[in-house]
This record gives sequence, C-alpha cells and structure tokens, in this order.
Amino acid sequence: MVGTIAEQIRIEEEFRSKHLQKYIQQLNKAIDGNRFNDTPEGLLLIKLGFLPFRDSIAKYLASKDRGDREQLKNFMKLLSDDPDELALTAINVVISSAASAKLSGIASIAVSIVDKLKDIHFFHRLKEDNPKLHSYLGTEYKKASTRRKTELVKKHIKKLYSIDFKGNISDKAMAVKIGTILIDLLIASGANLIWRDTITTGKHTSYALKFTADAQKILVDTFRKEKIMLGSNMLPMIVEPLEWEEGARGG
Repeated sequence: MVGTIAEQIRIEEEFRSKHLQKYIQQLNKAIDGNRFNDTPEGLLLIKLGFLPFRDSIAKYLASKDRGDREQLKNFMKLLSDDPDELALTAINVVISSAASAKLSGIASIAVSIVDKLKDIHFFHRLKEDNPKLHSYLGTEYKKASTRRKTELVKKHIKKLYSIDFKGNISDKAMAVKIGTILIDLLIASGANLIWRDTITTGKHTSYALKFTADAQKILVDTFRKEKIMLGSNMLPMIVEPLEWEEGARGG
C-alpha cells in the first residue's frame, strides 16, 4: 500500500509540474507578445489601479491652471475629456510596459499612450462622421483577427484625420508631455502600481517604469494561487479515495 501511495504522489507531482511549466510558458508568451494585460495577473493590476487613477485624472481635468499648463490640459481634452477613457488607455499601456523585460523609456511610453488615445479619438470621429464607411470597414475585414482588423482600419483613418496641436512644439514633443502627465498622475494616484527607475548608461540618464513592491507581491500571490489550483485530476486514481464523512473530510 505504501508503494502505491508513493506512486500516486509521484503522478500528482508530475502533473502539477507539467501544468506549472505550461502556466509559466503561457504567461511569458503573453508578455513577449505584448498581451500581459489579457492575463488574469494583468487584468487584476488594471482593476486595482483604475479607480484611483481615474479619480486623479478627473481632479486634474477639473483644476484651473494658467499658461502652458492649461494649454497642455486643453490638448489632453482634445484627445479625450473622458477620465474613464484616459485612465483605461494609459494604465493598459503602462502595465504592459512595466511587465516587459525590454525596458522602455518614459518618453517612449508616453508617446505610446497618446498614440492609443489618437486611435480611439479617430475611431469615434469616423463612426460619427461617416457611419457608412465605419460599417463598410467592419464588414470588409470581418474575417480578420481583432488586432489585424484594428491595424487595417487605422490605415484608412490616418488618411482621413489628424490632430494639429498648433504652436511651436512638435506633435511628438506634445505627445511626450501629455503622456508623461498621465504617467505622473498614475504614480501620484495612490494606486501604488508603478514607480520611476533611474537608468544610467555612461553619461546618459533615462527613466523607466517598474512595478512597485506591492504590485510585485500581488503578482506573486496570484501566481501562488494559480500554482495551488493546479491540482491533480489525472484518472484513474491508483489509491482508493477515502469515504466522505460529515463535513469536508473524504475524497
């Protein structure tokens, strides 16, 4: 009997090990494919950070400033004046960047945020201005994947729309400023998901976004939960299960 129990334990451990390896591979594949936000871990961080971040943005948009600060705020509103949309778009880009092994500078992340906001802005305009074209493009690319369809529709939209920030500053420089404001609002929101890390290479200093210790703990705890849930369901069992008793004993 002892040998049978040992064999059952070996089978269960082998099963857990294989599933754990598969789980890790899937997670790494999602990170490499820029799809960390679609994983349970990524979605959890987004959910935890969204409300405080949204409230921080709403407070910022409602505040009164002067000069360049007010102009930057107005340009952000030109992209979107919806705190929910701004928060969800920005936090998705930030969480994905922080999860990646390839550290991106804050300026690059800021531009990515604004690019996403532009895409959303143009999609809204297309639907309002030209519903027939919007419907046609949806039908034309019906068989394409969601990601592919988005890229194809974006090509059409870029020919129709652009945003002119107006002034002496380039669009990219403005995008860096607006995106950086959103990143700073997330850091200051109390969500405690990311922090700025200083990276020095020779005489060059840059900044990258990394998960805070609290965010890392959430990820580790989620990972442990997933690992625990990788229980054995390999049948048939070679050890006869215990009879069920009153309560939760047995099986």
